[in-house]
Amino acid sequence: MTTKSDQEVSIADVKLFREATGCPLSECVAFMSKYAEAITNWRLPIPDEAEKFLSIEPNKCVATSGQVLALPWPPLTPSEIANSASVATDWGLHQGLVPVMGDFHNLVCLSFVTEGAPSVVIINDERIELACFSSISEFLNGIKPYDSAPELVKGIVKDKSWLNF
Repeated sequence: MTTKSDQEVSIADVKLFREATGCPLSECVAFMSKYAEAITNWRLPIPDEAEKFLSIEPNKCVATSGQVLALPWPPLTPSEIANSASVATDWGLHQGLVPVMGDFHNLVCLSFVTEGAPSVVIINDERIELACFSSISEFLNGIKPYDSAPELVKGIVKDKSWLNF
């Protein structure tokens, strides 16, 4: 079977992507050549802004609704995003969630659950949504460094845990 990664990105693909995202032609071609397989495997219009996740460094957090959440790391490469489509159900990802960061326990995902541009959600290992951002820009603008790592998973009591803190 031939996949998009085995082929050149067609003019029709770029045209459809431009119509869906509104990105300039040169940016569309560059993005499509990297993310064509992910777009094909997920059958979703992954926006060109998704490439910005690759520049997120470790030890970052976001504040939302009075809580501070450590960002799961690392960012996923375009090929990891493409490959994750085949195991999404096994990992308990809800339909419409495309992982872009994390270790597949805790994840940052693009959410295509509603129409329009995707939102960004942070989910934990139990696939519970911890935070939701209305856009990629809102999420990226909320990223901050942190001094001591806040916990994504709450409920561990240091003096009663078998873990050595």
